[in-house]
Amino acid sequence: MKKLLIPAALLAAATSYGALSTATGDQLTDYTNWFKNPFGVKSDATYPGQPNPPSTPAPGAINDAYRTWSGWTANFPVGLVGPLTNTSDTYNLVVETVFLGETAGWWDDWGYTLNGVDYLLADGVQTIGGAPNRWFGDNMSITLNPGDTLDFFVTGSGIKYQDGGVTVGGQGGKYYVFNKAANFPAGSDMQSYYGTLTPLQSERGEDFLDPYTILSFEDIREGAGLRDDDYNDFIFAFRAALDIPQGPVPEPSTYGLIGAASLLAFVGYRRFKKKA
Repeated sequence: MKKLLIPAALLAAATSYGALSTATGDQLTDYTNWFKNPFGVKSDATYPGQPNPPSTPAPGAINDAYRTWSGWTANFPVGLVGPLTNTSDTYNLVVETVFLGETAGWWDDWGYTLNGVDYLLADGVQTIGGAPNRWFGDNMSITLNPGDTLDFFVTGSGIKYQDGGVTVGGQGGKYYVFNKAANFPAGSDMQSYYGTLTPLQSERGEDFLDPYTILSFEDIREGAGLRDDDYNDFIFAFRAALDIPQGPVPEPSTYGLIGAASLLAFVGYRRFKKKA
């Protein structure tokens, strides 16, 4: 039997674009152990005028029974232009994404672009004040067939309601994870920090210990008057793994999926091995 990063039920749900699932049971326990304490920022107002995560000094490393943490680096990713691409002609690529929190005074949209088409994961996200409409641990998995392309984006919508579409406010923008050249407005390049978190223990077993990349966004565009450079307005995680059928473990050349070797340091690719 092959190892699976994502349960089969979630893989099947990947065809329902934009459908986030609420984490419960052992999955929620895992997410809480891995993410909640270092990323559960309570209020945007707690960090006026100072980056959180800070650029200097970097946060202290987290090293406990459940995770290791790399610290933050500005402007993910280094040296990659264009969306994530599954260049394998044999294997699917499974990408899991998890909502961790938001602190924005206005509400943000969160989505992904699959093969050039936008899908809204969460509309007008609000978790502080009033009635929350998204919860820590909300998650989804997306399966990329050979040749598929994927990117994630966050928008500073500037509105405090859900309107059913991707909305960009007057002082906000649309900010991509991979293809920053597509950011709107053009030139909004310094919008996020990233870090790598590696789970060490899981309630669900060793099949769930692949690394995550954490993204933490400033939702107001560069040069806008309300920008406070705290980079904690919207926080989510993602990780990827090849969906390899039972059989011989492929050669390392199989992992030339992205077209940018530097990305392998940020997104975890495990060599799925046949269980005895």
